[in-house]
Amino acid sequence: MTVNAGVRALEVAGVRYIVKSDGVNFNTNPEKAESIMGAQARAGRRTMAQACFIECTVILDDGQDSAELAAIRDADVTLLLQDRTVILKSADYVSEGQVDATDNSLACRFEAAAGQEVQ
Repeated sequence: MTVNAGVRALEVAGVRYIVKSDGVNFNTNPEKAESIMGAQARAGRRTMAQACFIECTVILDDGQDSAELAAIRDADVTLLLQDRTVILKSADYVSEGQVDATDNSLACRFEAAAGQEVQ
């Protein structure tokens, strides 16, 4: 399989998809932090829960159905990169499901409560 800018593939529930190399994003941190601002200066920080995610565009190959991919709930999702693997357990598809007919691609976002990066 061809490697595009470090992105090898996306596996969803055991099915491998070709990934467009532009605009691949992920986050495995289940918390985000933001500053608390006082009247004169920064007064501290707070953390809030957030979903871990993998966001990319896949090229649908022969026999791959966009509706099946968009219906994914509670599945393992793995982003295979050149130097690491990003894993979401029990992830859900949370995007619009709109297919770009020019190249048969589908913008995907999968979210889960927890994620991990493996070297």
